[in-house]
Amino acid sequence: MQPPVLIKNRSSYKRLAEIIDAQGFALIETPREITKIISTIFAVAPTFFNQSPARKMEDGFCNLASGYRGIGTEFSISNQRYDLLESFSYLAVEEPIVRSGLSDSAMILYNLLKKYTSSLERLIDRVISNLARVYGAETKQLDLFSTRYSPTQINYYEPYQYRRRVLVDPHEDGVLLTALVADCPGLEILGLRGECTPIECSCNTTVLMAGELLALLTGYSISPIRHRVRRYSNQKSRLSLVHFANVNIDTPVFPWLVNDQNRNIDIVAKAINNPTRFGLPPLNRQ
Repeated sequence: MQPPVLIKNRSSYKRLAEIIDAQGFALIETPREITKIISTIFAVAPTFFNQSPARKMEDGFCNLASGYRGIGTEFSISNQRYDLLESFSYLAVEEPIVRSGLSDSAMILYNLLKKYTSSLERLIDRVISNLARVYGAETKQLDLFSTRYSPTQINYYEPYQYRRRVLVDPHEDGVLLTALVADCPGLEILGLRGECTPIECSCNTTVLMAGELLALLTGYSISPIRHRVRRYSNQKSRLSLVHFANVNIDTPVFPWLVNDQNRNIDIVAKAINNPTRFGLPPLNRQ
């Protein structure tokens, strides 16, 4: 695997799309206005996660993606081996149901995640539009990406408490693109031969990774990126902020390039049901 290259000029969406097309992921210098939101989220999140388990569970919702989830809910490979993290999520389509049920401390975090989701919309949309141009598909579906069905999740880890070498097992995300930032090391990308490449994470560097739906759109010309989170025993805590850019499930989604890898596969059905692979509820149009 080639060493990751940091793209500093975010206006070069064409170049960014070419890198993702070539290797499945890219590192981009986080726009300053988005960095400020991330810094605020990272400052506020520990206050929420350091509450008692019982108090946090009051901000969880059965059969919804939004709100709090404790350890023992989400997994990457098997429900016999859960991810060692807690999380809190925002999903726009669920807002009318969720907003009235949140505590004051959760509402602060919820509103910040909503603001962050909105701030990423233009960047993600430009990247996907330029990827579509690579495949001559820029006019096939103009509303392919939708923040309405794209969850944003803040993850909280306490690595020092565990002996497991890997906190989140190797997996690929079941979405179009994953945009990820973190406050300290841990993220690793797996190459085709199983080699692991540590990826620098900070508020100033956003990692964009191809998911399964982007692979299906391109007939697997773009491979979904397998990644994991490694434990560093000297880390008392770790925060990561993840936006899962998803397709618009209100309209049909057609591949940009059709071959045996994606022929007759319903991409919208995949988008709806993929969360269940990780112990989460399916997407709901509400």
